[in-house]
Amino acid sequence: MKEPQQIPHYSNYGPGLCLYYIKSGVPNSVLREVFTTTAVRIILITDGTLEIELTTGQYTLHQKDLLTIPATITAKTTGNKYELCLLTASITFLVEHSLNSIGKESFGFLLTQTPGVIHLNIESFNTLTGLLTHLESILSNASLFQREKVMLCFNLLLFELTELYNTDSAGVMKRGSQREKLVLGFLAVVAQHCRVQHGVKFYADRLYVTPDYLNKVVKDITGSTVKHFIEEAIIAEAKNLLRATEDTVREISETLNFSHPGSFSTFFKKRTGTSPSAYRRTRPGDTTREGGTYGAFFVVWDKKSGQ
Repeated sequence: MKEPQQIPHYSNYGPGLCLYYIKSGVPNSVLREVFTTTAVRIILITDGTLEIELTTGQYTLHQKDLLTIPATITAKTTGNKYELCLLTASITFLVEHSLNSIGKESFGFLLTQTPGVIHLNIESFNTLTGLLTHLESILSNASLFQREKVMLCFNLLLFELTELYNTDSAGVMKRGSQREKLVLGFLAVVAQHCRVQHGVKFYADRLYVTPDYLNKVVKDITGSTVKHFIEEAIIAEAKNLLRATEDTVREISETLNFSHPGSFSTFFKKRTGTSPSAYRRTRPGDTTREGGTYGAFFVVWDKKSGQ
């Protein structure tokens, strides 16, 4: 088997964004590693047939089939002849990098607990494969604005997927439960108020539920707690302010409603591994400036050659 090619990406949360191309004959141990993740998984079959077993049921995927698997659902795969593209994104990565850009309406299909298969027409198939190929190219070639180009391409991909799931006759978003809608509402309120409101009770009150119920639903749907999302939203705001403004650390701590700059710095360093000042000093073109480089990689296995 070829050594996986390491591709940098931009998250502090382990493999926040990963792109895989997988061909027939991948050993089960490799497949388990790829599919066993707490991230959202978007699968596009480019050739052949893949059997996939989820906790919600079993699916047979053929060429041009698209399937999105939520973060909390486990998956096992089998099959002899297939080629697929697998894109994984952690919920934290999505909230930090995409929620404010694309809006909560484009998150429904990522959170649904009832995955649905869409058989794409040739135009939609070519559009998605083109975007994924372009994303691969951006990830593979470091550049001054690599981070910005990655997120533009990724968010465009999310828009395309949202449109597909909205227009499909069995659209996943149309089947969203009240619990899933509550999570979407929570994410939207967090994006709007996280600069000032840091407590769970505020968000529960805004959504007319108890803090315990909100935390249970968010945990069930996403695998993460309400507090986790609030804190990561604050970190995302802090990073944006450090990158895009000349505000001092003290001023940013006040903007984010911290009682003291030291409290803000401690909070930031605990979650990113670096201080606000050190984060700001990192060069704009440095692919590790989000606190670390993690592996988004390609797994290619040729059964005949064993490489």
